[in-house]
This record gives sequence, structure tokens and C-alpha cells, in this order.
Amino acid sequence: MISVSRTSALSTPNRRKSFTLEADQCLSLWGWQALTERIVTRPGHVLRVKGHLSLDAHPERLLVQAVRDVMTIEPTGQPRDNTCQLVVIGRDLNPSEEREFFARALTFQPSNPLARTGVAAER
Repeated sequence: MISVSRTSALSTPNRRKSFTLEADQCLSLWGWQALTERIVTRPGHVLRVKGHLSLDAHPERLLVQAVRDVMTIEPTGQPRDNTCQLVVIGRDLNPSEEREFFARALTFQPSNPLARTGVAAER
């Protein structure tokens, strides 16, 4: 299940919104990379991200925090619970588009995983 549990327009003239991305499954490693790129390459739009996620490649639940293009991820010491919940605050973001991207990121697998690492180009 993936949902945007709340969307609210903050009382500012620059169209800021906050919404929550949630899922009852782990995020794939490739999906995490895609989500990270989406967050840090749009610092003028993604202002803040905070929450917990389960990454299929890590045994613990992870704490995620991002402010513009600075992001941290830390193990919580708790076992992975196969859920993700991220609160996003941004400017000029469409919660529906972000929800669709997040849904795809959960199980994202590149068609050629070696292409992203440069290994395929060496062959």
C-alpha cells in the first residue's frame, strides 16, 4: 500500500506543501539511489525530507533526513520492519507525481544494472 496521507498548503506565497509518502514494503537499493537523486538534484523544490525507511539491502530500519541537497541516513538500531514513511516539505511539488515516483522506486530495477556502474561500458 502506498499513500500520501496528508497534503497541506502552508500559509506562504511561494506554494510550499507537505505530504507523507508511505509504503508497507522495503525500498530497493536501486530505488533508494533514484529517490536520493530526485531529492538532492532539486534543492529549490525539495526543502526538507524526514522519516524512516526499510531498505531491502540493510537489516535495520533507517532514519532519513534531508535539507535541500544535504542528506543523511543512519541506522536506528531497530530491526527492519518492511515499512517506509517519509514526510516531504517542498515548493511547487505535485504530491501525486511524487507518490507515483515513490511507488516506482519501491521495486525499481534498471534494465542493465551494470550500465549505472560503468562496468557495461568497459566490456
